[in-house]
Amino acid sequence: MDIDAFAKSFIEMFYTQYVFTETMEPRKGLGMFYRSNSTIAFEGQKFTGVEDIIEKYCNLPLMKFQPVTHDVQQTTGGGVMIAIVGGLMFEGNEHPQSFMHTFYLLPDGGQWYISNEVFRFIYPIA
Repeated sequence: MDIDAFAKSFIEMFYTQYVFTETMEPRKGLGMFYRSNSTIAFEGQKFTGVEDIIEKYCNLPLMKFQPVTHDVQQTTGGGVMIAIVGGLMFEGNEHPQSFMHTFYLLPDGGQWYISNEVFRFIYPIA
């Protein structure tokens, strides 16, 4: 498997088709990425299971994703870790907010799902 192509494809699908769209409706389709044992940490808040994770994403404001860079590694056990740094443009703001987003994906019957996920905004150090 070409993990670089895999990561690019995942990032494109996750961000542009589901999370950062012009309406909230596509976010409900994020369920295909998760399983009942999936866990995310979003700015320190933890959510486990498909329903709780989707509810969190559906309650986020509309924003646009501006990718900057990503790194990807295969892990022991057949998983893939993807770390992304980028910017989010919130409606009404002139400047993007930097963020870091990490995914740990595992195979499941010919498909991949997000086992663990961590999201943090990056703030300037004073």
